[in-house]
Amino acid sequence: MTLETQPVTLQSILLSPGRSSEIADSDDVYGWLCGSWDLEVRRYRGVDVSGTGLRGEVHAARVLEGRAVQDVWIMPPPSDRGRPSPDPTMNMYGTTLRSWDASLQAWRIQWNNPVHGHREEQVGNWNGQNILQTGERADGTRRSSPRDETQRALSENVVHV
Repeated sequence: MTLETQPVTLQSILLSPGRSSEIADSDDVYGWLCGSWDLEVRRYRGVDVSGTGLRGEVHAARVLEGRAVQDVWIMPPPSDRGRPSPDPTMNMYGTTLRSWDASLQAWRIQWNNPVHGHREEQVGNWNGQNILQTGERADGTRRSSPRDETQRALSENVVHV
């Protein structure tokens, strides 16, 4: 007897239609990010780039049976990639994986931008009505960044990264 099955693809295994029931609604720190966003980048690496016209994209979805949110940050957007850039350091094509850690009651965050070999690991959670992400960079420097501005900015299609 042979069973007919749907072909298995990375997308069918990775993507999830919703949040895992193991994560309470009140702990769903990053669910708002799911979707696709066109960006007008105003700050990057702590520098004001608002006058450069730098644009980008973010695409995010729930993954791993709804236990994580993964995104892809692209800057400049695909339509502008491959063109000469006045500043090649303003190049990002990376991914973030935010996974719920029930033992911490927080989100473990791994960011990787292979374009420049930049990576970060953080822990994220609510801090009142704001998102607080803390961690250590590869060079050993500590980072603590409230992300309430990012959430507000993405709703306006403007981002500070």
